[in-house]
Amino acid sequence: DRANTYDKLARYDEALSDLGRVIDLNPHHAFAYLGRGLIYHKLARYDEALNDYERAIDLNPHHADAYFNRGVTYGKLGRLDLALSDYGRAIELHPHDADAYYNRGVTYEKLGHIEEALSDYGRAIDLNPHYAKVYYNRGNTLASLARYDEALNDYERAIDLNPHDAKAYYNPGTALASLARHDEALPDY
Repeated sequence: DRANTYDKLARYDEALSDLGRVIDLNPHHAFAYLGRGLIYHKLARYDEALNDYERAIDLNPHHADAYFNRGVTYGKLGRLDLALSDYGRAIELHPHDADAYYNRGVTYEKLGHIEEALSDYGRAIDLNPHYAKVYYNRGNTLASLARYDEALNDYERAIDLNPHDAKAYYNPGTALASLARHDEALPDY
């Protein structure tokens, strides 16, 4: 649709206008509220994004994407318990969504629930074994627990999947240095 094209072109005012018109014509269009919420989020208009996600959920309580994206916005606002709840609901509705597990894992980690974070990272990898960002984050979590050998495996996998991510090269060096494998660490810095 045209609003989606405007969004891709970063012509957000025009996308908002089109979505507003859709909502005016059909105030029960959950996807229009979701789309407008996504754009409000991009514009850092978080309260408006939350309102639109809320409306999308009211119209369709089984709308996993609305819960997921509301969770993203709650996370951005530091409302981690609410984000965690929304990611959980998104997973209930769509249990094969690697992104929801990944985001919930990040949120668990921020809340200090490390084992839950590792579990969600593992589930995200099970669902999408080519998800480089999950390997990288899980590697960081494992390194923070001084589980350097496991962290190295995840960093190597992240680099294999996304060899252009510069920061992925730094952390293996740090893990190798922590294992006193300094000669091996040098090329990674």
